[in-house]
Amino acid sequence: MPRSSRGLSKVSRVRRLVAVAAVGALTAVLPSLFSPADAAVANHRVKAGTEHNVAFSTRWSADIHGTVTSVGNSVVTCDPRKPKRNKDAPDCLVARNQVPPTTGQRAGRNNDYWMRYINIDGPGHRDRQGTAIYSSSSADFKLPPGAQVKFARLYWGGTYGIVIPGLHINVQKSINQVGWVDFKTPGSHGYVRINRDTAMGFDGTNPDHSYATSADITNLVRAGGSGTYEVADLDAALAVDSWGGWSMVVGYQDCNKPLRHLEVWDGYEHQAINSGKTVGVSLHGLQTPASGPVGLRLGEITYDGDRGWPDHANVVPNVGTPFPLGDNLSPVNDVQNSVLANDDPNDSNYMWHRTPAYPNTLGYDNHRFLLDGRLANGTTDLTVDYPSTGEGINIGAIYAAVDLQQP
Repeated sequence: MPRSSRGLSKVSRVRRLVAVAAVGALTAVLPSLFSPADAAVANHRVKAGTEHNVAFSTRWSADIHGTVTSVGNSVVTCDPRKPKRNKDAPDCLVARNQVPPTTGQRAGRNNDYWMRYINIDGPGHRDRQGTAIYSSSSADFKLPPGAQVKFARLYWGGTYGIVIPGLHINVQKSINQVGWVDFKTPGSHGYVRINRDTAMGFDGTNPDHSYATSADITNLVRAGGSGTYEVADLDAALAVDSWGGWSMVVGYQDCNKPLRHLEVWDGYEHQAINSGKTVGVSLHGLQTPASGPVGLRLGEITYDGDRGWPDHANVVPNVGTPFPLGDNLSPVNDVQNSVLANDDPNDSNYMWHRTPAYPNTLGYDNHRFLLDGRLANGTTDLTVDYPSTGEGINIGAIYAAVDLQQP
């Protein structure tokens, strides 16, 4: 199915589900849209145990006065019109609005509900191809006066398939469908089509098969500046267990900020439920000052983290003492817990506004942690370890801002 015909299929309602059997045929007729790794995974992705990780590497780095930050939102939430899958779960509307870390009550999770798209555009809105918009959400990005955007990247991910034989669920999306989104910048009159420009990560080991990818948007954010950014037509297979979300990661220069080492790493790593192994994400190229306290902001974009199901992320530097990732919103024993947050009150995107602003995203995390004093002088490499638990998660991007001089 060529990209130009994708919208037509959705108008005709075929967008709801794509037959699993069509995946192999799609790969065969559209080799130009797939990397060799993507094609290999596409042919076998629904088989138990299928996994296609993409090794993490540096996407961008700079030593400048400035910072790196992020905003984003989810595009999938629970459907209050349908019955809960698990009777002990809170009602859908309650679950959406549970404030993290949701202690003293049962937290809602995407596994508990039939899921649906968020669509803030509503009926009647169309993209530039004339196709009806079916999923959309927004987030406000703030660029300080005089600051210059040096890097911006859009990350997105979701469920490309839901396979639960016991519930007679077997729905599937193709690589072509999940490999692009529509993107709207402040003051623009419509959406711009954003195609992935990197390899796509996949996993088929869980009932909710996942994907994640990304694309450069530096020139668009440089031109758009501060304001409301919107992502539409982010595709996800919808059933129970579904999830989906997007993030903008932006590095900018600002003469009013300290001199910092800024680093963005991305890839795709999957930690399966009860895998019995620790998944380590190796991050190289970091710089820290030779002496004095080390100021650190560390951002993490992950998918399918459920609130109330224990999981951990341990930061292991090549120098100094390891430490667990976490804060008062995302405790160290439940750090991937469907939260969008920024811990740094001095960051321009602290407590960023988004629409809708559900406190429980039901399967999507974008968290910027304030971790001053946690790294030792001379640290150049980190490994973020994700131990095996009853929680399955997918890691899409990590970024860091390290103070090279005191403010």
